[in-house]
Amino acid sequence: MKILRSIAKVLAGIWLCGAVLGASAQQTSVVNTSKGPVSGKAYATYRAYIGIPYAAAPVGSLRWKPPTEHASWKSLSAVLAGPVCPQTQATGSPVNSYNEDCLYLNVHAPASGTNLPVMFFIHGGAFVQGAGSWYDGRYLADKAKAVVVMINYRLGPLGFLAHPALTAESSDQASGQYGLQDQQFALKWVRTNIANFGGNPNNVTIFGESAGGVSVCALLASPATAGLFHKAIIESGACNLGWSTLPVAQSRGADWASKLGCSTAACLRAAGVSRLLANPANVDTVIGAGWLPAAGGAANAVLPMKPLDAFAAGTLNKVPVLNGSNLHEWRLFDAGTETAQRHALTAAQYVSDANARFGSNAQAAMDRYPLASYAAPDLAHSAMVGDASFICGARHTNRALLANGVTVYAYEFSEPGIALNGVASPYMPLLATHATELIPLWRLAGYTLTSAQLAMSDKMMQYWGNFAATGNPNGAGLPTWPAHTAQNDAFQNISAAMIGQITSFNQAHQCDFWESIGY
Repeated sequence: MKILRSIAKVLAGIWLCGAVLGASAQQTSVVNTSKGPVSGKAYATYRAYIGIPYAAAPVGSLRWKPPTEHASWKSLSAVLAGPVCPQTQATGSPVNSYNEDCLYLNVHAPASGTNLPVMFFIHGGAFVQGAGSWYDGRYLADKAKAVVVMINYRLGPLGFLAHPALTAESSDQASGQYGLQDQQFALKWVRTNIANFGGNPNNVTIFGESAGGVSVCALLASPATAGLFHKAIIESGACNLGWSTLPVAQSRGADWASKLGCSTAACLRAAGVSRLLANPANVDTVIGAGWLPAAGGAANAVLPMKPLDAFAAGTLNKVPVLNGSNLHEWRLFDAGTETAQRHALTAAQYVSDANARFGSNAQAAMDRYPLASYAAPDLAHSAMVGDASFICGARHTNRALLANGVTVYAYEFSEPGIALNGVASPYMPLLATHATELIPLWRLAGYTLTSAQLAMSDKMMQYWGNFAATGNPNGAGLPTWPAHTAQNDAFQNISAAMIGQITSFNQAHQCDFWESIGY
C-alpha cells in the first residue's frame, strides 16, 4: 500500500484542482429530470449541474447491493458536489471520506445546443480513490461541443468486495462488481435524462483513465451494458490489467472479512465504514495491494468474463474504440517507490522485481532492457514494467478488438514538458508519465501551459470530441489520424512538438516480445 500512498500524494495536485469552476455565474439554469427539476448555473460558454444523485444511497441493507432508484424531489439545487465515496489517506487518497451516500454525478454542457454527443467520464484511482467532482468538464464541453458527465462510483471494499455470502444473496450469482454496477446505473440515468441537458442518449461515449480506463474495458465486455453507450475511449487502462476471477476474489474476500470477525453478510453490513477501510486489502494489483473487479457470475452479471476472455469469445459491445497510453507510464510508480524508500531504485531491486513479476521469463525481459543501456536502474525498470503493463497492454487490447471487427484509433501521449503538481522526484525525470495527459485534456486548473501546449490541448479536446460525435477523431484543421489496423500498426503521437503518425511503437516498446510471453 506504500506505493498507492506515494502515488496519491503526487496526483492530489491533478485531481483536486479540477473542482473549481472559477467563473462568475450568469443565471440559474433549471433542467427537468425523471426525479424532479435540478437548478444549475449558466455561464458564458457552458452550463454546470453539480451534485445530482443518480441512485439511492447504498447504505444499511443496500450496502453491497446493486444500486436502486433515488426518491423523487420537488426541487434540487445542483451547485455543490456530492460526497466523495469512502476512501482514506491510509489507502492512498488525498482525502478522508466515510460517507456512503456518494452516488452523485456532475454535468457540464455547452451554453446552448440540442442532440449533442455525450461524453461519460469514469475517474481513475486504482479502484480505491478519486471522484467525478475532482474533474471540471467546462473546457472539454465547450471545445468538444459535447455534454460531459462525470460520476462517482463505489470504491475499495464497498465497491469491489467479493464474498460467498454476498454472492449467495445476489440475483446475478456474483459479488465484487458493485462499482461497475454503479457505472452501469449511471449510464441508465444518462439514457433517461441527458436529452434535457442537450445531449443525445443515442450517442454516448464512455471514457476513463487508469482504473477508469480499466472500467471501460469491463463495460465493453459486459452484455448487461449493451446499448447504453456507442463509443469508448481508454486512457492508460489496458484491458489485460486489473482483473480477478470470482472464485479467487471470494476466497480472498472471505479471508479479508475474517479479519473483521465476519463470515455473514449481516455482520459485514453492521461494520462501520472506518473499520472496513482500515482493514488492509489482500489482492495483488499491478501497482500493489488493492481492490479489483471480480469477473464471474451469471450471464446477466455486469462482468461475467474477464474482458480479454470476452473479446476472444466475441461477446463484447462492438463500438468504435480510441485507446492509448503515455510514453513513460511507469515512471510515476517508480517515483512513488523511490519517494517511500528515500533513495533511487537500485540494480538489485531491478533484478528482484523482474524475477517477482516475470518469473521464468525474467532474464529474457532483462535482456531486452539491459542496465548498461540506461543511465540508471530506475529508467530501465520503468521502461520494462511500463511496456509490459500499460503500453503494450494497450496494443494487445487493440489487436483483440480488431479481431472482432472493431474500429480502433490508437495514440501515444509523449509530451515531456508538463510537470505534475506535487511531483519533484530527485531521482529521475517523469516526463510523459501516467496521468499526465489529463492536464491538457481537461485544461486542469493550477497548471500554466505554453502556447504550444495550449494548441496541443485544443487539438486533443477536438480529437476526443470528434470521436464522440462520429466515431472518428479526424476533423478540419487537425493532423490526419489514421485508424489502427493489424497491417499498419499505426499510433498517433500526441505532443506539443509533433502530432502525427508513428509506426515504430511495437519496436520501441518490445510489444511482440511481451505478447510472446503472455503479457
